[in-house]
Amino acid sequence: MVRDVTICGSKACRKVRAIVDTGATNTCVTQEIAKLIGLEERKRGTVGTASGDVETYGGPAKVCLRDRGCGCQHGEVIALPVKEFGDGAQALLGQQYFDRAKATIDAYKDRIRCRARGRCRPT
Repeated sequence: MVRDVTICGSKACRKVRAIVDTGATNTCVTQEIAKLIGLEERKRGTVGTASGDVETYGGPAKVCLRDRGCGCQHGEVIALPVKEFGDGAQALLGQQYFDRAKATIDAYKDRIRCRARGRCRPT
C-alpha cells in the first residue's frame, strides 16, 4: 500500500510517496528528503533494517496523511541512507503514525481510517 504524505521538518514541508509499513516502528525518509525538510539531528545510532544494520539519525517532524479522518501527527522521523524504499517511494510510514492517529488499515480494500485527526499546519 502506497500513499502520498506530507512530511514537515524545521525548514520546509515536502509531499512524498510513502510505503505503508506497519512492521516499521517509525516513519523513515531518505537522507535527501531529511535535508530538504530540515530534519533536526537529535539522535544518532544504528537501526536494524531488512537489509541489515545502518547508521542513521532522527528527529522530530510532522507527518500528514490525507485518508479518511487522518491528519497530521507529530513524531520521530528517521533518515536512512537509501535512494528510495521501492516503487519510487521516498518514505516509509511506520506504526508510530498509525498508533497516534488511532488508525485501522484494510489492505484488501486499500483503505486507512483514523479516529484521531491532527491539525495540518507547517511546524
